[in-house]
Amino acid sequence: MTRDSIPVWALRAVWLVQPVTLGPALADGFHDLDGHTFLSVSAWVLWGLGLLATLVPRPVTLTTIRIGGPAAAALSVWTATTVDDDPQAGFTVTQSSGSTAVSESGSTDTFTVVLTAEPDSNVVI
Repeated sequence: MTRDSIPVWALRAVWLVQPVTLGPALADGFHDLDGHTFLSVSAWVLWGLGLLATLVPRPVTLTTIRIGGPAAAALSVWTATTVDDDPQAGFTVTQSSGSTAVSESGSTDTFTVVLTAEPDSNVVI
């Protein structure tokens, strides 16, 4: 292995782990967007082209990687920090002590109901 090929191998290794490191953030960010399937497929295609570019180390392909790598990182940061403007209404019920047990003889138990989003109007459960 020559001294010049070490950075190319490091670049290939970094590019190979991107689906594991950046993929979950991209998937979460794409999930609620219109056209999320198209965006996911496009991200995979671009990743594959980037991997191909690392296998053909020419100035133009390496320049593509130098632009595409930070762009992918910036995209994953953007998708991870995107605020959900349309939270889904719902609620969670939490039992006291991990279970709820009552009887006709008068024993009682408690539970907590919490809304998962701020309501726009009165709530009836």
